[in-house]
Order: sequence, then C-alpha cells, then structure tokens
Amino acid sequence: MTATRPGDTVARGEKGGLNFLYAEIPSLAEFLPGFDVNSWTALVGPARLPAAAVERMSMFSRQALEGADLKQKFLDRGANAWWSSPAEVTAYRASEEKRLGDIIRKAKITLD
Repeated sequence: MTATRPGDTVARGEKGGLNFLYAEIPSLAEFLPGFDVNSWTALVGPARLPAAAVERMSMFSRQALEGADLKQKFLDRGANAWWSSPAEVTAYRASEEKRLGDIIRKAKITLD
C-alpha cells in the first residue's frame, strides 16, 4: 500500500475480502458485508490466437509470476501476483462482467 505513508494518511480499510499485506488494516469487506471489488490484470492477445501461442505465453507468464523476484516487486507496490490458466481468466472475466455489468451500465461508467 505505497499510497499510505506514516503521518500522511490514515488507512481505514483495504480493498477486497482479504488483506494479505497489512494485518492491522481491516479489509473493507469486514465492515461492509458483501463488498468484493478488486483490481486485476490479465495478459490477452488477439482473437483466434493459435492455441499453441496461448499455451506458450501462459507458460512464460507462469514462470515469471511464480519467481521470487517478481513476486517481491509486486508486494513492494502493495499488490499480490499469481498465475491463472487461460480458462480460469476467461471464466473470472465472464463472472465479473455478469456481476458488475448492470451496475456499470446503470451508473453510466465509461472509459475515457
């Protein structure tokens, strides 16, 4: 949580349902039951990318994300990195679109 510096701000809650970095800061889900919003990033490619290319990129991504050096760099920035299979990423994205799509459309949230 690099945005929180001693003396500058007071952290009242950490996003998501699991606070893996700062045990002294409650997760927002602890006092906002049902709150579950996290940022996430995925490596994507063009439609109809050959399966062999997807598997190769996935393999290299897994090697990088499971390396101690990269894991530490993420932690130093207040993030947690882990590898997911292409099928898991596709399923997670679909579930998040289903769960949050109506909220985003009703609030007229756009990428500008």
